[in-house]
Amino acid sequence: MAPERSGQNLLQNRWGQLVVMVLSTVTLSNMQYGWTVFVNPMRNETHWQTASIQLAFTILIFVNTWLAPVEGFIATGTARGSS
Repeated sequence: MAPERSGQNLLQNRWGQLVVMVLSTVTLSNMQYGWTVFVNPMRNETHWQTASIQLAFTILIFVNTWLAPVEGFIATGTARGSS
């Protein structure tokens, strides 16, 4: 294993990547859990249909869940390329 350079970018360090990914997941998870709180105020303010608002939530869940393997592939590819 090669020693780490002092000026190494945070995202090139596997522990830095882990911290960034965990914080991103926590941020998205909070939005998922709190989504129902915002549906009615959003509908009242914008006059959008509830189905349209829920479609946006469905897209969020799809992107957050089903793209995780792709994100992992990119992260491991980046980690392998930097060593």
